Amino acid sequence: MTKNTFDFTDKMEDMANFLKKFGSNVNGDRERIIQVLGKIGLEEQNYHLDFPDYKRNGTLKTLVINYQNIIELPDELVDFPSLKRIFLVANRFTEFPKVLCKLQQLKTVNISFNEITELPKEIDSLQHIRELTIKNNKLTTLPDEICNLSNLQRLELQCNNLKTLPDQFGHLINLKELQLTQNQLEKLPESIGQLKNLTYLDLESNCLEYLPESFGKLKQLEVLWLNKNNLSELPNSLSKLLNLQLIHLGNNQLLHFPDPISKLKSLKEIVIYNNNIETIPSKIRKSKKIKLFE
Repeated sequence: MTKNTFDFTDKMEDMANFLKKFGSNVNGDRERIIQVLGKIGLEEQNYHLDFPDYKRNGTLKTLVINYQNIIELPDELVDFPSLKRIFLVANRFTEFPKVLCKLQQLKTVNISFNEITELPKEIDSLQHIRELTIKNNKLTTLPDEICNLSNLQRLELQCNNLKTLPDQFGHLINLKELQLTQNQLEKLPESIGQLKNLTYLDLESNCLEYLPESFGKLKQLEVLWLNKNNLSELPNSLSKLLNLQLIHLGNNQLLHFPDPISKLKSLKEIVIYNNNIETIPSKIRKSKKIKLFE
């Protein structure tokens, strides 16, 4: 035999061993998840599964079950510990499925447009979570344990019924995006100033009357939505937000143009309509780099 013949034979043997090792794993995961989801009345056309290529062991990584009116997940889901992304949008969950807290490799969870009223304390088991989306539910409080998700980068909680945030909320030190629009927040914890990686903060349509002085510690903040609250003034520390590019303050109770805003050198857009402001500094009005909406 020639050298090329040996090479070809070796490669065929390697491929056979490879498929023997990993191929059954793919089929096994697929068959098992179909059986498990069948227990809650779901057929294959009701969900989407994602299996990576063989080199990554062929285990189930993504599960999408949207718009199916399911009210629970089977406990057997723990048999798929490699799940990294799960989407459960627009179903009928009234509780956050505790089985998710046992899937400790999860990086993305989206359980929006359900009827969840509270989160379990066990949520802090999700130490690898990067994106958590629970918008359009019925949350009234958050457990202190959510503050232990130190790798969380994006948290979406808009359109709930939250009135307060946990005192230790600032422990979410890697948070970059926080969306809390359309809740009932009356105040923010002083610890919010510890979110030093935060670049995007949406607090539109809440009941805030003031901001904590620690707000000025959000040095990386670029976008800030504060419209439709009850703010009558802003803290002086806001002048330290030197990376802030956009601030929305429309529909508040401001009587004067906030002086701290005049000191923000990176600002590109100010929205300040529907307040009680009589005078806007000429420095702001004449600025060529700032878009002013009054």
